[in-house]
Amino acid sequence: MKHNKFVKISTKKFLHKKNLFHNFYKKIINFFKLKYNSTKKLKNQIQIILEEHKLFKDLNLEISFKSISEEKYDSITFQNSYSSYLQTSAYVKAYSKDYYFYQVNASGNLIGRIAINKKKYFGVNIYIINRMKLEKNFISSNQIQTKYIYLQLIKFLKDELRNGFLIISPLDNIKVYDPILFLLERLYKFKPYETGLIYLDKSIEDIKKNMKTRWRRQIKNGKKLNYKIRISDNTEDIHELINLYKEEKKYEGINTSILKKWYKNSSQKDSKFIVIKATKYLNNAEEIKGYLLFCISESTATYLIGIFLNKSVNKYVSNILLWESITYAKKYGCSFFDLGGIDRVKTPGIAHFKLGLNPIMHKDSNLCFTWV
Repeated sequence: MKHNKFVKISTKKFLHKKNLFHNFYKKIINFFKLKYNSTKKLKNQIQIILEEHKLFKDLNLEISFKSISEEKYDSITFQNSYSSYLQTSAYVKAYSKDYYFYQVNASGNLIGRIAINKKKYFGVNIYIINRMKLEKNFISSNQIQTKYIYLQLIKFLKDELRNGFLIISPLDNIKVYDPILFLLERLYKFKPYETGLIYLDKSIEDIKKNMKTRWRRQIKNGKKLNYKIRISDNTEDIHELINLYKEEKKYEGINTSILKKWYKNSSQKDSKFIVIKATKYLNNAEEIKGYLLFCISESTATYLIGIFLNKSVNKYVSNILLWESITYAKKYGCSFFDLGGIDRVKTPGIAHFKLGLNPIMHKDSNLCFTWV
C-alpha cells in the first residue's frame, strides 16, 4: 500500500512539472511566433509603403500647409461629404485654450483644412489633431494616398511646432504600420472610433425599409402612444438637457463642460444645435418623457446625447426621438446622420439600440503617435 501511495505522489509531481514545462514552452513558442509575425507584417508593410511612395512621387504633387485665420478656416467647407464636428472651430476652441488653423494644398489646389489643439501635461506639449478634413473628389481623381498627406503633415509640423507629443486621429481609415503603436494597441487595447451612418440621400420610406424589423415595429407602436414632439434650438432647453445629462449619465459619455463651451462658441456659426422633446399631458399638466440633442455641421447631423425617462413606462420614446431627429436632418438638407459612436464592448445596450437602424458602419483609423 505504501509503495502504491509513493507511486501516486511521484506521478502527480511529475505530471505537475510536465504541465508547468509545457505551459512555459507554449509561452516561449507564442512569443517568438508573435515576434516573427510582427516582423513579417512590418516587412510586408514597408514593401507596400515603398511601392506606394514611388506611385506618390510619380504623381509629382506638392503637398503644403499654410497657417490661416479662424475666419478663413470657417470659410473652407466641403459639402456632400461626411464630416466631424470635432474639426469645427467652435469645438476646437472649446477643447483647449491654444489652437492652430491650417489649410492643406496640393500643387496649389486647396484640398482640406486642419485644426490642432495644444495642451500641456507635466510640462510636455501635447498636440492633438482630431479628424482632418480632406476634399474627397480631388484625392480620388488624382489617386493620392491619404496616408502620405498625413506623413507630409508630420514632416511639416516637426519644423512648425515646438517640441512635443503629436496625437493624430484620422477620419479616414488609413493603415500605416507603426511598431510602437502595435505594442501600445496590445498593452492598452486601443480601438479606433466606430460609428454608424444613415445616408439621407434615400427617401424616408427607403430608410425605414432598411431598418431591422424590430425598429420599424417600435416606431409604429411608439406613434400609437401619441407623444407630443417639440423641436427647439432655444438656449434654455439646450442647457436644461446638458445639466440633466450630467446628473443622469451612467457611463463615460461626452464631456458636458466641453459641450457647453462648444455650444457657446458656435453661435449658429458652424454648428446648429437641436433639442427634440417627447411630452405627454397627464392630470392637466405636460410631462417630459425624453430628450435628445443633436448638432448639424456642414452636411452631417450627429447624435450627441439623449435622456429617456422611465423607459419601462414610457415605451419606445428613445426610438421616436431618434427617428424624429433623422427625419428633421433629412428635411434640413443633411446628407448624413451620424449615430454618435457605437461601442459594442463598453455600452452593448446602446450599441444594440443604434444597430437596429442598420447603419453603414464607419471606422476611423487607429491613433497615430509621434514626437515633433
